[in-house]
Amino acid sequence: NGSIRHFFTDCVYIGLDIGPGRDVDVVSLAHEYDLPDGTFDVAASCEMFEHDKFCNKSFQNMIRLCRKNGLIFFTCATTGRKIHGTLYSNPHDCPNTVDLGWDYYKNLAEKDFKDEFVFDILFSKYQFSIDYTHFNLYFWGIKK
Repeated sequence: NGSIRHFFTDCVYIGLDIGPGRDVDVVSLAHEYDLPDGTFDVAASCEMFEHDKFCNKSFQNMIRLCRKNGLIFFTCATTGRKIHGTLYSNPHDCPNTVDLGWDYYKNLAEKDFKDEFVFDILFSKYQFSIDYTHFNLYFWGIKK
């Protein structure tokens, strides 16, 4: 539904999504994308995790794919955002998951990630923040 490609210049940028679209270079599930460990300097996910029933595996794969001292960041819907992108609630907001017949949605909070990952072991620096205007959860971290 969008791209952050324009923020990255003078580099190799690979846009990944579960279906074809503008700025999509690779069609794959995020948790199944298989390149060698440490392939990327930056791994990012924007507004996807709330639609991904494998979001913990997807985040783990982002960490694996990012090199030491690389940047990992994501944005996703958090508590307070209306359900969207499901078969029955604004399906046009997430057409690729709807096309696959997925009907999954979950607003995520910092706790959802901290229950699964030990951030102090994985990252030398990191931060979570929330935009309460749009109900977005933001994360950035530097991989140890």
